[in-house]
Amino acid sequence: MKLKLDVSDVTFMVSLAPVAKEYDGKHQTDKDGSLKWTTELIALGSSEDEGASVIKVVTTGEKPNLPKGKPVSVVDLEAVPWVSKQGTLGTAYRASAINLAGK
Repeated sequence: MKLKLDVSDVTFMVSLAPVAKEYDGKHQTDKDGSLKWTTELIALGSSEDEGASVIKVVTTGEKPNLPKGKPVSVVDLEAVPWVSKQGTLGTAYRASAINLAGK
């Protein structure tokens, strides 16, 4: 199940520039062969009582040019809950694009 997220009131900032998403030392690809990239973002809520969260967001295609510390906009962010064979729970985040804010 994929859950589309409304991030219209969230401010994002790059905490780690994009890196190749790897498994067993190999750069992962999407079903269509596009390379996968992971960008670590800080997500700041808009209200005074909301803190910040750090999330890793996967995109595909060309490596995004997103320097550390820059504000960004996240396009079509979705959360994908997962469970490992060992019973570990988690959430993966994917987006169709991450763009520098104002572009």
